[in-house]
Amino acid sequence: MVGITSLMIVGKFEEIYPPILKDYVSVCDNAYTKQEILDMEARILDCIRFDLCQCSSVQFLDIF
Repeated sequence: MVGITSLMIVGKFEEIYPPILKDYVSVCDNAYTKQEILDMEARILDCIRFDLCQCSSVQFLDIF
């Protein structure tokens, strides 16, 4: 569940049109409900204190 939820967070952050929640549930073969994924998303974001912007060397290369 952590993996699919992390993928959902990244999709929301990076994609212009991120997949909808129903798509993530179907990818997991309905192993998790929509509410379980949303709860895990809240837990992950709370643990990282909503700090999603981390600088990487790739971002610096894009500038130069």
